[in-house]
Amino acid sequence: MKSVCQVGPVCALTVFVDRFLFAGEGPNLVVYEIASGRQIACRPVFPRNKIHGISVFGPDLHSAQLCVWGGRSLAIFAWRQLLEGDFDQLTIGDWIKDAQFSLDGAVVYCLHSHNVVVAVDVARQRLLETRNCGEKSILYTGCLRVLPDRVLVCAGTVMDGILVWSYDDCQVVHRLRGHMGSIFGLCTSADGRWLVSCSDDRSIRVWDVCSGEQVATGWGHGSRIWWLRIYAEAEGGFGVLSGSEDLMCRTWRFEQGSAALEPVGVFETHTGRNVWSGAVCDALGLGFSGGADGAITVSDLAEPRREGAVSTAWTLAQIAEQTGAAFARDEIVKEYYDTGTELVAATSGGKVLRLRSGLWELVVADTRFEKFSLVRGFDTGVVLIANKTGDLLILQNGSMAEQKIRFERGVLSNVLTVTRDGRQFVLAESVLEEPLVLLEIAETGVVSGRRLSKPAGKFAMSAFDVDVASGAVVVGSRFATLAVFPGDEQPAEPRVWRNFLKGDTVSSVEILDSASLETLVVMKDREYGVVRCAGQLQLLQTNRLQRGFLEGGYFENGDLVLYGFRSDTFFVWNETRQVELLRETCGGPHRQWSFRRGGRHGHRLFYTRSSSVHFRQTGARIAPETLRTGLHGREIRSVAACKTSTGHLLVTGSEDTTVRVSRLAADGSVVPLWCERQHGSGLQAVHFVNSEYFVSSSAREEVYLWKLCDEKYVRLQRTIRPRSSNPDTRVMDFDAVEVRQHGRVAGFLLASVYSDSSVRLWYYSHEENTFRLVVEDVYASCCVLRVRLVVLDAVYVVLAATNGCLAVYRAGDGDGVFGVCGGAVELVAVPPRAQKVPQLERLLINQQVHQSSIKAFDVAVDGHTALVVTGGDDNGMAVSTLDFAAVELATTYVASTASSTITAVVLCGAGRVLTTSVDQMVRVWRVPRLELETEQYTTVADTGCACVAGELVVVGGAGLEVFQVDIE
Repeated sequence: MKSVCQVGPVCALTVFVDRFLFAGEGPNLVVYEIASGRQIACRPVFPRNKIHGISVFGPDLHSAQLCVWGGRSLAIFAWRQLLEGDFDQLTIGDWIKDAQFSLDGAVVYCLHSHNVVVAVDVARQRLLETRNCGEKSILYTGCLRVLPDRVLVCAGTVMDGILVWSYDDCQVVHRLRGHMGSIFGLCTSADGRWLVSCSDDRSIRVWDVCSGEQVATGWGHGSRIWWLRIYAEAEGGFGVLSGSEDLMCRTWRFEQGSAALEPVGVFETHTGRNVWSGAVCDALGLGFSGGADGAITVSDLAEPRREGAVSTAWTLAQIAEQTGAAFARDEIVKEYYDTGTELVAATSGGKVLRLRSGLWELVVADTRFEKFSLVRGFDTGVVLIANKTGDLLILQNGSMAEQKIRFERGVLSNVLTVTRDGRQFVLAESVLEEPLVLLEIAETGVVSGRRLSKPAGKFAMSAFDVDVASGAVVVGSRFATLAVFPGDEQPAEPRVWRNFLKGDTVSSVEILDSASLETLVVMKDREYGVVRCAGQLQLLQTNRLQRGFLEGGYFENGDLVLYGFRSDTFFVWNETRQVELLRETCGGPHRQWSFRRGGRHGHRLFYTRSSSVHFRQTGARIAPETLRTGLHGREIRSVAACKTSTGHLLVTGSEDTTVRVSRLAADGSVVPLWCERQHGSGLQAVHFVNSEYFVSSSAREEVYLWKLCDEKYVRLQRTIRPRSSNPDTRVMDFDAVEVRQHGRVAGFLLASVYSDSSVRLWYYSHEENTFRLVVEDVYASCCVLRVRLVVLDAVYVVLAATNGCLAVYRAGDGDGVFGVCGGAVELVAVPPRAQKVPQLERLLINQQVHQSSIKAFDVAVDGHTALVVTGGDDNGMAVSTLDFAAVELATTYVASTASSTITAVVLCGAGRVLTTSVDQMVRVWRVPRLELETEQYTTVADTGCACVAGELVVVGGAGLEVFQVDIE
């Protein structure tokens, strides 16, 4: 058994020679090249412990000495030894809090949790001596600063105090008090003069090490702060980067003489919970963070100083002064469009303005465009200005032309533009129920026009796109409506779908594939999806973003990027990598704004605030936004895999309420595809029904059916409505078998078990897309933890519960709804909508197998018998033979097969079963004799689930690890 991939908490980060980032990813030491994001080395350092800290000494990578620690384990080795995997480890007296090389690299000083410093000889790998200050307080954190004249020890205790002492004379320098609660993070300046601390009280404090006085305090994080890093040190001040449980990294500025840390920036870098580690590269101006989600993100701390970065604003008075135009008292800038090189704006007084190279100029003043005007444009740099009567100004490269949009009766209410393959399209709408006008503009003239029949009823267009190959037009509207106009009809009659997604207004549409009209649709109310609309509308992907309002989205290098407003902030969010790309405090969505996605320099945002026009352009990036993409930020409760044409799809459900769909490659690498946020509580189970469907369950009686499309999209297909308006029971597990009718698959039978001991059987119909309850019963007064369906001469339900019993029911036929023929479930009659639901037909077996809860089991059927392997929280396993014909259960119980609760049991291959347990061991056994074949320690804490995907085993808990196992 060999570990081939791990995604879990990143607990240590260190920058070396301003070029490389060393990361502790579980027990693995991983080295990245910062500029490219390329991984250049990955080796396990400890067999069991996670890496908690890294220190590197030397002038370059090839001559570097490395010191790595985790728990009580310490490893000191050269770069060459890392590449060869040849190094030993030492054991220190207690958990190591920090370790640093001496100035000549000959000694490593280690501070452990009893406030003791151990000196280690690097060359001989021996302990030289231990020293303490006489106060062996229990430490939560600590840091060492090796100075030319001394070694300074800063010890953060669990009882809200900080001890500063000297290693050289073992004397206490200061006892710093001011925090309330345990000290979680400490960091000193390079010269040892300043100390920055954070604690359970959510504050950051700056201390003068010379005087022992607290000189500044900062507040801003919403949860506990775990770490701090000082950067950009200058005379009289420095910057601070902090990471917190609230998933934020914040930057601060300390200036000597100020009693307050000044908040500078906020970076939303991770998902789930906790940013565990951080580092800063001063020379590059970059901050790095590692989270519980396994991601490593890069925050640009010097972004305002990058090439192309702009942050400026102009008041109306400044615009008037530059243009020489007189503005009326109540005149405002109402509309504008950003071409990427200049801004064209229209005022409420009919003035057309241009901003180029930071200077405003008056293009034209025209009373026809007073009060109402719309400013739109194309990626080519052409800008349109329209008024109610359809007058159209076309601006390009300093020239201006006029055209007319003509309606039969009404006046213009809206104009939209789009650029496709260099062609420029305009879609105009009247206030009346009359056709939309589609124009194609070349240079400054109209080259073609079409009229598109406006859908009847409520329809107010809000977004559109054109497929230039077929001429088809996709139009999104308010009231969650999508209309598709074919390209070969005149006037074109649309196909219309209403309420096809949750929400109100369609913010943006973008055609992704011409042949099928595969289209990305973004709704203002946080929903987004991918639809196929060449024929009947087919939903391929549905999801929602739990933040603010969405104004648009696009795919870039395979990643889905969304943007919009949350509270008073405009954001750009990489949905695929789950990282924020831009955050700008602008006052909220109820204002004029214009966003252009990143180009040569970066993202551009214009917005109006307090009657001023603001411009923000991000600078050129010098490193990727992420070095590693993560998964869940909290414990993974269930995992399932399904074979596809390109490998396997992996589905994980977590306590963070999300369902993640990822691609599991043959080499064991995990590539995240989608993060689904439909559940409202922590997940309990995920299982595949077949290669097309999977089901997830959670608390509050949530059971969700998902459909996979094209092996890359996933949509929420159906949910089972809870039985009460305020459900408080958990759906602990479920199992499904397909149901056939007339030789084809008509649906499936789903058995779900609940924390209140309920057992329910549901029939799902593919044709009707509905769940119908067909059987309902109550097992006992305990929680049912696991369920499996077995189909022989009848449908049998096998349960495992907290009372340690295996129970076997004959399900019956649901009052004539289903039956069994040839070992398959057949639909006999469509279940009625309202009826008295029958109970399970008969309890055949209810036999205690474990002393307490059966946490996991699996079943393998052979003829009329089944092999049942169970694992419980009594640390034991049982192998049972279940004879359905004789109604007998013969059990062999083996105690102490693990040192703690067995959490997963998976039958794999001929005569083998895989188990995981809370002691973080993955074991493969031979059955039925239950002989241990192999075992492997996993650094995934809270190990709780596992699945098999070919020769790969995926183990989930506080992270995820993939093993390669020979199970032939």
